[in-house]
Amino acid sequence: MKEGLIDKQISNIKKVPDAIREYCKYEHPVDKIPLTGNVSIAKVTNVYQALPYIDDVTDLLNSNLIESYDKQESSTLLRSERILDDGRVLDNRSIWDGGAFLLFDEEKLIGASLAREEILIIDKVRQNTGRGFGLFTVVDEEYRTGVWGILLSGIAIDSLIRKGCDEVRGSTSVHNKLADKLFSRVAKGRWIEGEWVRYNVDKEKFITAFYSLLASRGLMEQYNLVFRQ
Repeated sequence: MKEGLIDKQISNIKKVPDAIREYCKYEHPVDKIPLTGNVSIAKVTNVYQALPYIDDVTDLLNSNLIESYDKQESSTLLRSERILDDGRVLDNRSIWDGGAFLLFDEEKLIGASLAREEILIIDKVRQNTGRGFGLFTVVDEEYRTGVWGILLSGIAIDSLIRKGCDEVRGSTSVHNKLADKLFSRVAKGRWIEGEWVRYNVDKEKFITAFYSLLASRGLMEQYNLVFRQ
């Protein structure tokens, strides 16, 4: 199976075919970094690494969406371009270039977070605006106690900072009081859009708070290995 053939299919599929899933899992494996017990985390560095897991990520996302929000399909996340409400064209590929993180319990996917640099396509030329967005974090209901949700949210924001984004934004549902409380501590701006709370992240405050949390949980050494891939 050639990657070129896969590229022609992935932007329109609703579910990843088993043949593509197994091929990518073998030819483009993710590098799982052990955290504690059977739990590990992996950074996705290309779209082929995402394909074996994208349906599970989408299912987790849809199970966490508030009722008023439209259900998502895997193809939405896999499209190379996205047209924004104002007509601008966004390069969607940066998600799969070190902006996606998968959390596992052995082989079971139990969580994911996605972040995207804002790269516009203007006259077929990619232009980086310097802004980055934490798109979403989802965790299997059985694993929501403890640090995993915070870890996934934090690593997505951290990936944008490490990529050199001048402005980094995060968001959470207005119903998620705990996440709102945590994000507000490291935000230099906070506002509400419909059923979402948006944040402009204070990068220095975030790094200090997030790294202190990782160190207190004994996860800093393992965490650093994720970004050495």
